[in-house]
Amino acid sequence: AMLALMKEKNFNPESVHEKLFFEKKDIISLDKLGHTIGLHSHYHRKKKEKLSFQEQLDDYSTNKNFLTKLLNKPSNYIKTASHPFGSYNQDTLKVLDNLGVELAFKDSMKIEKEKKMKKINNSKFEIAREDHINILKKIN
Repeated sequence: AMLALMKEKNFNPESVHEKLFFEKKDIISLDKLGHTIGLHSHYHRKKKEKLSFQEQLDDYSTNKNFLTKLLNKPSNYIKTASHPFGSYNQDTLKVLDNLGVELAFKDSMKIEKEKKMKKINNSKFEIAREDHINILKKIN
């Protein structure tokens, strides 16, 4: 989404690549500064809710293993996640629970009836946050 926006605005990211995109050293630096590092999946697929339980488990496990190895931390270090593109289903929530995640964020401040939500923060794996894309849509 970010690259599409840059193309639409005729912005060349190569000129400021180091300032826009995270590298491994940036994740390590954030962790050392005391920021919480969480899962966001390894492959960042748009339609996570269409993947099987096993595909989601593989995706999040790969992400968790990568981060804990990079940060030289134990496997129980990562406790949070954020759903890519707000895409998830009940299998996703089970995967996160199996991986020891304690809190996950969705990208919507709405009650989503198709996900059987009764309130905005429906569960500890569906904590509402406003996504930058939604903010951009409101100001454009």
